[in-house]
Amino acid sequence: MSGFSRTRLTIVAVTLAVVAAAGIGLRMRSRAAAAALLPPLPDLAGQPAAVVDHVKSADAAARRDPGSADAVGALGMAYHADLFYDAAAAAYRAAATLAPDDWRWSYLSALASSEASRRRRPRGCARLSRRTLG
Repeated sequence: MSGFSRTRLTIVAVTLAVVAAAGIGLRMRSRAAAAALLPPLPDLAGQPAAVVDHVKSADAAARRDPGSADAVGALGMAYHADLFYDAAAAAYRAAATLAPDDWRWSYLSALASSEASRRRRPRGCARLSRRTLG
């Protein structure tokens, strides 16, 4: 092998190594950014064991693959099913950030946010506003 070929081969090898390292670094940064979007686990004290297992399992799956809108959306669905509406809305917003063209996550985020606000509103408030508005 001539000196020119070895030099060229070395340059190509070093270039490929740099590109691979940059790709790995970018993936790690984007993975960390995606993981930062995930909501923290809600307070599970006093919840039935099935709810705790369900939520923790979905949370672990989303944290294993935080860049997957489907995994993060499934976390939102677990929260939603177990009546953790604020956490569900946050997970759905994260899924919508990961897959902005997928309408499901925006729709479910709005639905969970609506349910969360309805639960926070005092019971008599709806009756009072209906009477006031006619």
